[in-house]
Amino acid sequence: MGKFNSFGEFKYKYNIGDLVVNKVGTQYRILNFKIAIPKNKSRHYKHQQNTLWYYVEYPKCGRTMWVESVVLTKRKCACETNNNFVVHQGINDIPTTDYWMVDYFVNGIEEAKKYTSGSTKKALMKCPYCGRTKMQEIAALKSKKRIHCICSDSCSYPEKFLTSVLEQLGVDFIAQATSNNLGFDVDRRAYDFYIPEYSCIIETHGNQHYAKTTFFNTNVKDVQEIDKYKEETALKNGIHNYITLDCRHSTLKWIKKSIMDSAMPSLFNFKEKDIKWKLCEKECATNLIKDVCDYYMKTMEGTRAIGKKYHKTYTMISYYLTKGANAGWCVYDSEISKGTRKPIKIIFDGEEYLFSGVEDIVANSWDRIRISFNLYNIYKHLDNNKEFKGCRFEHITNPKEKCIALYGERAVKWYEEHPEFNS
Repeated sequence: MGKFNSFGEFKYKYNIGDLVVNKVGTQYRILNFKIAIPKNKSRHYKHQQNTLWYYVEYPKCGRTMWVESVVLTKRKCACETNNNFVVHQGINDIPTTDYWMVDYFVNGIEEAKKYTSGSTKKALMKCPYCGRTKMQEIAALKSKKRIHCICSDSCSYPEKFLTSVLEQLGVDFIAQATSNNLGFDVDRRAYDFYIPEYSCIIETHGNQHYAKTTFFNTNVKDVQEIDKYKEETALKNGIHNYITLDCRHSTLKWIKKSIMDSAMPSLFNFKEKDIKWKLCEKECATNLIKDVCDYYMKTMEGTRAIGKKYHKTYTMISYYLTKGANAGWCVYDSEISKGTRKPIKIIFDGEEYLFSGVEDIVANSWDRIRISFNLYNIYKHLDNNKEFKGCRFEHITNPKEKCIALYGERAVKWYEEHPEFNS
């Protein structure tokens, strides 16, 4: 900083020992001050002036440093920004500020303590759903709320964020709506969200809609032409409200502002305080495929019923379950699950025998319990609590029994490996 002069030319506000809170709410203590004279005060640097600096301590983390007086009024300590390399455990480390990220570290909380959530360093991450590992930048995990993995549900941060907002508002919607849902042809394309009750379509435009990105190797003009075509097609076919959200940054602050600046608050009649924004961000960190698989194994509902719950088409739910079955998250086969199969239980001689349906009973009851039945006898005595040939027939309502009735040994083995689903 060069040599220092007296304080004659400066009027300084604070004295040594003062405890001060600046404009951004950061607290610090004045330990010393000095005047810094530029090293090169030649004719080429006549505009450079002497500056007043304070030596301060931040009580929150104990850090000390020299800060220029004009900066000190609006400067936050590094321990409050979460985007620095100085880690203060219990203040700005990951377990303290973003505990949800701990599950992604291979060595768990002990490794997560070494970083802030905004660190640009790379660490070995694991997918909390399938266990696969890969090196990833820590700050990227914070912004994307996931690591790129083959078990990814391909549902973007903005889409999950808006799904949470619409669900909190109690709005019935269809995600990734196509011609089948819309009633008009859109050339095999899909809209992010379609709300029939409000004749509304909402599109969440990521960064690829505004600038070329390394992830989406597409021409921006081509993307924008498609956006224009989709909007014009929707408006020509009776859609009254077409809303485009700028989601180029996958952060709570950015998308929240984009939503509140759009026509959504007036259309759906809500204010900023009506939405639990932190819940939206939390739900962005979930894996939709895993959630669908868990729900399926707990309820064994059909794809249409599950689709209604998750605002997806039944074909998309079938795709999710097939992908989840390959990852070992559920037991599912689209061919077996087709139609309106209603598994049936036969109670005979104190034992329970599970069948996938009436056809299964007619075809296999002799081999299993040495008694044969026809369709008429089954339907006549089903759920009436009366015995026929010493047997009682009941529809299966227990999800585990229903799964075993449909998938047999595959289901039995799966439940052995996942005891948490046995209750």
